[in-house]
Amino acid sequence: MLDDVQVAYYDTNDKQTVYTGQHINDKTEDEKAQDGDYVFIKMYKSMKNRLFELKHHFNLTEGVQVHIYNMTHFKYDAGKLLPGLDEKRQECTKTNIENREKNVVMRKVPPRLRLMKKEVSGGFQVSCLAFGFYPRHINLTLLRDGQPVAEQDLTGGEVLPSGDGTYQLRKSLEVSTEELKKRHDYTCTASHLSLDNKLDVSWESGAERVHLSTLSALLVMVLIVIILGIFICVKRRRCTASHLGRLLTITNIWALVQICIYILHMLVWHPAH
Repeated sequence: MLDDVQVAYYDTNDKQTVYTGQHINDKTEDEKAQDGDYVFIKMYKSMKNRLFELKHHFNLTEGVQVHIYNMTHFKYDAGKLLPGLDEKRQECTKTNIENREKNVVMRKVPPRLRLMKKEVSGGFQVSCLAFGFYPRHINLTLLRDGQPVAEQDLTGGEVLPSGDGTYQLRKSLEVSTEELKKRHDYTCTASHLSLDNKLDVSWESGAERVHLSTLSALLVMVLIVIILGIFICVKRRRCTASHLGRLLTITNIWALVQICIYILHMLVWHPAH
């Protein structure tokens, strides 16, 4: 792990290092093997030696002791045996630390917001979802008519990994059918290190009904005009059979549309429990 980013893991079945993420795809197989040897062999030896010293210090002799000795040279001034160590150290510091810290750990990915509504028992659930952001710290607030909803009234609120190196956070509010009829304005707002300003997504609970009612009224007016045209045409006996059939076909279509709008209207205004 590098901070909260998984870089690699050791597969005990294949006995090899498996790298994760796109930030290490540029490494050669030799570099990956060297990294694996260092982390999973040299560090393993070091930790085992420290464990042995601690057990000896605290007089703990039970358990399994592992000793690994695999050296071709043993010398106190062994640094002289590695003439390219300084060059490798500079390369490691420049490439593997500075660049990877900038591209992986210090990167900033802005969140995406969604404000969703779904029907639940007894009413609706309004959910504020932020996803695809990095780093993990984020301030996510659900507003009702411009005022923050109390945290104790919300469910969720835990930042979770998305599996792609980013994070997600969801906060939900239970809204009764009676409360929904009050036509509150709900807003999901987020502030994050990657954003210069807050990101807002709004939803007006009564907006759907207003638009639906307006559409229904317009359709009723159109239907009345069509029926009135048929009546005038028949009254004056100026309609041929083809004209009358065309008007009746249009009337049937508009009547069907009106029925569908009415059903949607009833579902929105009187949702099922």
